[in-house]
Amino acid sequence: MVSSRRWGKAHALAALTDGKPLLRRFLIDGTRFAIRRMSNDEDDEGFFELLDNIYPDSAPHVILAMCPTFKEDRRRLPLLAALDAFSPRYEMFFFVLGLQGKAPGKPIGKTEIEPLQNFGTVEVFRRSTDPGSRARAFRKFILKHL
Repeated sequence: MVSSRRWGKAHALAALTDGKPLLRRFLIDGTRFAIRRMSNDEDDEGFFELLDNIYPDSAPHVILAMCPTFKEDRRRLPLLAALDAFSPRYEMFFFVLGLQGKAPGKPIGKTEIEPLQNFGTVEVFRRSTDPGSRARAFRKFILKHL
């Protein structure tokens, strides 16, 4: 899941896990998912360490919160390198929260979305800034790609 700003990914992931923000693993229709809620814009060292050290034999399905920090080279280049190293191990799907912040929400720009298309399937969700609505749409996205 990709987003930025308050009311975005953290609130949607909390809604996805039925308001249990401390869960590191949970089930969706019987499939176990590892989840990392803290994104690269909050803890880039931990985010990159996870991408380096997680493999499908221990965690076949992983949900990562990620902020598309593609605007500045100092943030874009390490993120692209990490995704490039991670992508051979996992098939990647990006559920982009296309509106930042509370309603009406500022749209996420193409420069933040287009680089993701080099790594996997991208779907942009622009319909609502409500966390519950985002979580339901994300769950449908997950089930569609299982």
